Amino acid sequence: MTRKNRLSYGELEALLSAADDDLTRAATERISFTNLLEALLAAEEDPAEAANSTALPALTLVTLRQQAADAATEIFSAVITDLFPHTLKDTGEYGLWGPSGAPSPEEKREIFARMAAKTSERVKESVQRIDRALINAEKMQSAVPETPAAAELETPLSLLLRDLTRSRKALLRISGAFMDADAQRTQGVVRGLLSRSADHVVDIQGVLATLKADAQGVDMSFLEVSALDELIGVIWDLQTSWPDAWFEEIRRHSVNVRPGVFEIRRGLAPQGNALVSA
Repeated sequence: MTRKNRLSYGELEALLSAADDDLTRAATERISFTNLLEALLAAEEDPAEAANSTALPALTLVTLRQQAADAATEIFSAVITDLFPHTLKDTGEYGLWGPSGAPSPEEKREIFARMAAKTSERVKESVQRIDRALINAEKMQSAVPETPAAAELETPLSLLLRDLTRSRKALLRISGAFMDADAQRTQGVVRGLLSRSADHVVDIQGVLATLKADAQGVDMSFLEVSALDELIGVIWDLQTSWPDAWFEEIRRHSVNVRPGVFEIRRGLAPQGNALVSA
């Protein structure tokens, strides 16, 4: 008998102890317990149970959400603005443009040396951020389970890896040729690639936000949670262990989807500390 057509022992026990009218009537009419048990076991699951049957492991989903958020942070920080001054007057920030007018040849060399050093530092920092975003994207790709629920992640993850890799290669071309016209065009290409990468992360986060996760009976106490959004859609029970600092927050944002089983939801406004019934 498949899980879809089965009730857990705990659920069956709850039904049998609930003094339901149909059960009472069945007992009164002396329907055999065997027939009654078979009817209960053949009952369809409720929607919450059906959703849970396709849920990802909770640790997997939470980790994917955290990695996506980290990748987004690195991508936004990797965008370089005003990398190439178009005229020497744009170099006032270096303190080398004096009141007497155009700099001397020696001053020009010093200006360009400082510009080159600053540009190289900016490029290096951006490459490092892209590398960290790539690491997060690769970790996500390897962690995504082969389930229908997670299938929609495949395309945006592949596109993210592609565009991050391209932007990294393009950035490396800039270093050492920062005043070259081709390097300036490359900067525009890098910005476009990083913008598209950010869009891919948004798509990934959109898919992850719709997924549910199963944490029933799982020890989640060691999990480092930075925001409740990382836990939305997680289904848990009284055997689930949570970090002490988050337990009350989780309780306040959980609904009772069936006896002893809860789901963390966004925007919940329960009364007091009681878990809300769905």
